[in-house]
Amino acid sequence: MAYITPKESWETGNAPLPHDFNRIEGNTRANHEGIGIEAAARLSADQQEVIDRNNAIIGAVNGEAATRFAADNLEAQTRYNADIAEAGTRAAADTAEYNARIAADAAEALARIAADSAEALTRGNADTAELNARVAADGAESGARIAADNALAAGGFVIENRSDDPVGAAVGHMWIRIDL
Repeated sequence: MAYITPKESWETGNAPLPHDFNRIEGNTRANHEGIGIEAAARLSADQQEVIDRNNAIIGAVNGEAATRFAADNLEAQTRYNADIAEAGTRAAADTAEYNARIAADAAEALARIAADSAEALTRGNADTAELNARVAADGAESGARIAADNALAAGGFVIENRSDDPVGAAVGHMWIRIDL
């Protein structure tokens, strides 16, 4: 609806009629549409200016961000490489220390085994010597008994040196304790 010039000849007691309301409503709509078209044109130009300004800012920020990102990325990669090198150095040092501990523990274990073996061999030799001495003493005692038994069997009297008490008395035997 086109704009209609408003009624300016209102008098006291005049009441608005339906055609007055239609005119008022149409003019209001026309004003809004006119304002909307002008505003839309102004808004469109303003928006384009803001969009252009924002694009320029975004381009500058993106360029700065890309430069900062590249610098940050290079710094991070450098730190990562340094950390990897340090970790490799620590791992090599830890491995060398671990290997040295293993070698020391193995040497200590071998020394203990050698000492234990020597001690066992010495004890074994001493036990063997003691056993040989007992066997020799027992053999001598047995030989003396056999000789005494043979002498007794031949009808003689036997005097025997002993270091322990006999099990029982025997006819024709006399024991002399030599260890008291």
